[in-house]
Amino acid sequence: AAALTERVAECKAEYDAAAQLLEDRRARAQECDKEMGKLAKEKARLAKKITDYGVDQRKLEHKLGRMEKDAQEATLRVAQLVEEYPWIPSEKHLFGQAGGAYDWEATRPEDAFKQLGETTE
Repeated sequence: AAALTERVAECKAEYDAAAQLLEDRRARAQECDKEMGKLAKEKARLAKKITDYGVDQRKLEHKLGRMEKDAQEATLRVAQLVEEYPWIPSEKHLFGQAGGAYDWEATRPEDAFKQLGETTE
């Protein structure tokens, strides 16, 4: 009977150790699940950020392309104006000077055209 009691005690000790190990592993699995949830949220947040940056990049590339096209058109228009009005190169240094005939800040084109219309009448 003593041997049987001893064997039951050994089995109970093994069972208790296995149960404790199982409980520890379950707790660790729960911790891992929580961490995986946090990481999944972080991954989703970063993926959205990447998508948003991609959209911003495409917008900026489009804007840059439009600006480059506008610059090319402006360069062509300036060349046309220089060809059409030969006086431009000789007076170009006066453009934009404060108080001068070509002071774009002080003189609005609408006012200049109105004044021109009044003087030609």
